[in-house]
Amino acid sequence: MGEAGTADIASAEASIRTVLKHDTHSARALFTLGVALADQQHFDEARSSWTAAHELVASWSSAPARNLARLADRQGDVATARQWFQTVQTIEGNDSEATVYVATHPG
Repeated sequence: MGEAGTADIASAEASIRTVLKHDTHSARALFTLGVALADQQHFDEARSSWTAAHELVASWSSAPARNLARLADRQGDVATARQWFQTVQTIEGNDSEATVYVATHPG
């Protein structure tokens, strides 16, 4: 990533953190912060942010769970990725990405 891209991500992260100071329960801000952190390769912080977002929207949005699954898979943690993809299936029902992952990574 170039310097401009890194500066843009850092600026976005700072803006999102400002939003979270005023609304600590903004699932959208927590999700977006996770994306910015992952883009900067701050994976533990991204995981924490997506987990917090998931807790707020677990009954109706699979986006944080999907990102948690993808992150776990990327880091070689198949068992955790599988659990998160099963969560995606619970929320979404028939989800092709989650279904394929769970089928091809038996637990």
